[in-house]
Amino acid sequence: MQAYVAFAASLVVATMADTKWRINKDKPVNASQGSNVVMAQTSDQTHTMHIYSTIDSLALITLEFDAKVDFDSASVNWTAIMEKRYDQAITSKATVIDRSVLVLPALVELNDTAGTMDYTNATVHRQLRFNQTSSWSNASLTDQGMLLNYTDALSNCSIQFTLVPKATDGRVAKTPALTYTSNSTVVSLLASNCSATVTKSRWSLPMLLYSGTDKTTSFAVKQSIDDEYSPSVFKVSSYRAKSSTTSNYVSWKPVVFGSNKRSMTNMTATTTPSLVEVSLTTNITNTSAAGLMPSRGFRVMRSVVIFGVTGDKLYNQTTVSFSLVAGLGEPGNAKFSTALVATLAASLGVPVLAFVGGGLFVTYKRCTGPASEGYNSIN
Repeated sequence: MQAYVAFAASLVVATMADTKWRINKDKPVNASQGSNVVMAQTSDQTHTMHIYSTIDSLALITLEFDAKVDFDSASVNWTAIMEKRYDQAITSKATVIDRSVLVLPALVELNDTAGTMDYTNATVHRQLRFNQTSSWSNASLTDQGMLLNYTDALSNCSIQFTLVPKATDGRVAKTPALTYTSNSTVVSLLASNCSATVTKSRWSLPMLLYSGTDKTTSFAVKQSIDDEYSPSVFKVSSYRAKSSTTSNYVSWKPVVFGSNKRSMTNMTATTTPSLVEVSLTTNITNTSAAGLMPSRGFRVMRSVVIFGVTGDKLYNQTTVSFSLVAGLGEPGNAKFSTALVATLAASLGVPVLAFVGGGLFVTYKRCTGPASEGYNSIN
């Protein structure tokens, strides 16, 4: 691998609920403008670091160490990231004991002429692959989170990712109200001006989750509380990789919206085909828009979220908005918001609230339990 010469300066930003950020630290001088590596650490998770990379694909990496990691002294290993040795993305004195790696390789247009919502070589019509580094703009920090913007050079489709690392458990305010856990990242995707090129166009998002071979991989759909923007959707989909001591996951509410302003009038559900294990010895670039994972001791599972369901007739969407959560630990459970309880108390009074609360508690216990299918082990 070619030797690199690092920039003398790097950008450090401390904002967003005491989250420290560093954009493109140690970036090689010969790296393309669109190559971004962003480091983040929340103030109360000093054993954990988040890394977001736009090299080759969008990679969301969370590393847990056996000791406190000094954010200011830790270094980015650009070579390891380029070679997809994600567990070595950060160079520090502490040792990595667990990691969560989610790779988003492309936004894929499907030709759903049969209306079967299949993701196959026959239905994949076009891939807007995120490996063209020249189409990524420089990362920027806003009050909403870290922004990574990608523009497809051929179609002019614009895709914005907003990334927010989390240090505690809770529910995101932006709808749909996804649950998140500590040591996770909330990812919001907004694709705009993505014109269809086939008559029955569906957009889809393939996801590659990397995990150690000691972990059992599984997929589940759990019942959950809905919200005002996704009524009647009482589900959360989750993929997890779990060993006897550690686990990592990605979860999403199976809802997609047709505009940036999310509402019940422009939403539809999503479809997720079966998980597929990706071979580590075969170049899969043409079929799944991802590169090789040369490191031994890892496996890669591919899941796909298709934006739509059979029979909804919502074809040829030019704008889609979707959210997910990825990180360490177990997928979060739905929780009642304090704002909702306070509003009910003020408007209904304590006696009525107690009556309603009893019914809500029973419903909550039923909804937050696993759906009948539970977790289905892959191996």
